[in-house]
Amino acid sequence: MAVDDRKARTFSQITGQDRQTLTAAYLHVLIGESLLDTRKTAGSPAAHGALTWPFQAWQRKGEKVVHGGHLWSALEQPQANGPARFPGWFPDAYETFAKKLLDQERAHPCYFGVQGQQRGNNWFTLFDSSFPEEHGVHALADSLVAFREQARRGPKRQTLIVFAGPPEPHAELADHQAAFWTLLRDLSAVDTDPWPEGYPTDTASPAWQWCFAGEPWFTFMASPGYHHRDSRNLGPCLTLVFQTRRVFDGLSGSTVAGQAAKRRIRAALEHYDTVPPHPYLGDPMYSSVHKWRQYALPDDQSVGEPEKCPFAG
Repeated sequence: MAVDDRKARTFSQITGQDRQTLTAAYLHVLIGESLLDTRKTAGSPAAHGALTWPFQAWQRKGEKVVHGGHLWSALEQPQANGPARFPGWFPDAYETFAKKLLDQERAHPCYFGVQGQQRGNNWFTLFDSSFPEEHGVHALADSLVAFREQARRGPKRQTLIVFAGPPEPHAELADHQAAFWTLLRDLSAVDTDPWPEGYPTDTASPAWQWCFAGEPWFTFMASPGYHHRDSRNLGPCLTLVFQTRRVFDGLSGSTVAGQAAKRRIRAALEHYDTVPPHPYLGDPMYSSVHKWRQYALPDDQSVGEPEKCPFAG
């Protein structure tokens, strides 16, 4: 296939041998907004969030790309000699995710996530137990550590997205919720760092939150099993989102900026989902407690009774 950097096609339009030829490079770089033609103009496919393969990437000057653990960003150059074994489900899972976040006709409520995709500040990896060496729990743990290092420098609002496959488009939400908590427990089982001081290990504590690699994280899951809470349906497979504490600097519930951000997102959720924001999200005027309740929200407004954090098993 001749490479012509003047042409761009959506990956779904590439078929047969051409698709096979590009797969190694495509899978080595999880492409996002900065791999779209940054010279896009109004009316072009890229201007409307279409996922394109520009055959040429631009790497942000002065920034070092982290390669530890299977961690990628749109800032990387495509490399056809990348890792050979990648699940075949991956390209479509990523394309669905990117299209949903960049949909200009139906804006996603999490504008921080949308901005991260547009600016190349969303990082990606994958989990597939069918490939335990390349994409199992140890590889995912390495990716989290690599992302922790990346998140300590550069922009504050950086996010790690994990596609956990293979996809199950008709999966029950309860199954994906159980898989999410199992994966968190498995990650904790291989964590080599002690639980950070000042953070309770008892899941019954209102201040408990999941910690890994020596620091607290905010995480939540998305699933095709969400039918009413569509903001948490990000594609055909279980998807995990991870953020370090730094992403919330200046945005806690006790700050004016944090309260404004929560109100804006919740107002958008009212229009995007067919159910109201869940009570577990708490009052936007205060920092939330029992943060684990937000990790795997119900698809309706139900509140578990009695409540016990599933992380405890």
